[in-house]
Amino acid sequence: RLANTPGTTGASLLDETIVVVLSEMGRTPKYNGTDGRDHWPYTSAMVIGNAVAGGREIGAYDTSFSGIGVDPRSGELDSNALGVSSLDFGATLLAMADVDPAKHLPGARPIGGILR
Repeated sequence: RLANTPGTTGASLLDETIVVVLSEMGRTPKYNGTDGRDHWPYTSAMVIGNAVAGGREIGAYDTSFSGIGVDPRSGELDSNALGVSSLDFGATLLAMADVDPAKHLPGARPIGGILR
């Protein structure tokens, strides 16, 4: 249906749609004292759409399950950087929608490595 529905730019909605699947938080990789898992500042997301340079993973976890950062220009791992922040992820989504991230998230760095 998306492929056959005109979008706002003359392309189909399939070409204009970005699907983001994520959780607002992660859970600790290890159980706590009550056999539960606490909140964790790292999570994952799946981003699908024409504006996405697909077929790759951005970011990683180290042996303590802390996020490994990325070079915002390329999306390549940078072990000297912190994990991808929610601000940087939000800036990336804004950039995919052709919205200037600096206007809404000053200082955030879109991850150019996933932008097509």
